[in-house]
Amino acid sequence: MDGGQLDVSAGGVFAIEPLDVLRRHEEMDRERAGVLLERIRRSGLWTHPLLVEAGTGILLDGHHRFWCAKRLGFDWIPTFRIAYSDENLELLSWRPDVPVTRDLVIDAGMSGRLLPKKTSRHLYSGPLPDCSIPLDVLRRRQAA
Repeated sequence: MDGGQLDVSAGGVFAIEPLDVLRRHEEMDRERAGVLLERIRRSGLWTHPLLVEAGTGILLDGHHRFWCAKRLGFDWIPTFRIAYSDENLELLSWRPDVPVTRDLVIDAGMSGRLLPKKTSRHLYSGPLPDCSIPLDVLRRRQAA
């Protein structure tokens, strides 16, 4: 694994990339993330790539997994990068009182002024790549 990319569909690119190039756009629930962290530790494998906007590196889905990766000491993380304009990507709001737009998400991710947890909901209906990567591989700066 060299941080390379694999085009897996017309809509996105699967890659193993440095964790520090990704940008969050909203807060997350630490209690829920802690439960997820223990589940990942027990399995010993990373099985879901983070959904990332292709041009900006903003996390669209996977804020809890991103937090877990940091706590596990990862340097690398599997991602699936897609364009915000991808027809298979739908943006919804978890909160009826907060209208969410793509511009709002991009602004939050680029500025670091994070939206409250459970604000945006990104649904990707296209195929996502499966992965099964040992956790130790993702901890090493020079992924083997």
